[in-house]
Amino acid sequence: MKVSYVVEAVQPDRRMIVASDASRDEITMGGRLRCQVGGSSGAEVWEDGCGNDTASLEAKILELAAMATARGYDGLLVVAEPTGGYELLLLRTAQRLGHLAAYVSGEAVSLSRTIEYNDTGKTDQRDPLVIFALAERGKMMKFR
Repeated sequence: MKVSYVVEAVQPDRRMIVASDASRDEITMGGRLRCQVGGSSGAEVWEDGCGNDTASLEAKILELAAMATARGYDGLLVVAEPTGGYELLLLRTAQRLGHLAAYVSGEAVSLSRTIEYNDTGKTDQRDPLVIFALAERGKMMKFR
């Protein structure tokens, strides 16, 4: 029998991942937070959203940053798939407020969504959790 060992990737800077799907008018966000449920490890799944304008994004990012700090994270990692430029305001706002920003491949999101939900349909409500799963596995590209 062959035995292999895999070292799990650890986020050394302990940033809370904010997975986002952007459209012209709104941003859909989501993620999972590790927590203790009845004495065992679990995850709290959260979903939220805001308008795709500077004021709404700043308010939401500040709200999420406060939630991250309260949970012991060292800030946010905002992740989005390229959507024809609609994601740029979100990612730039996150960086301006001192958080990290990254992309995930649109093709990877599409294929992962098919695997995760056994459905090829496009739904903005499901995408943030698929984007989160890719980001959690480190499948991100640098946003400049």
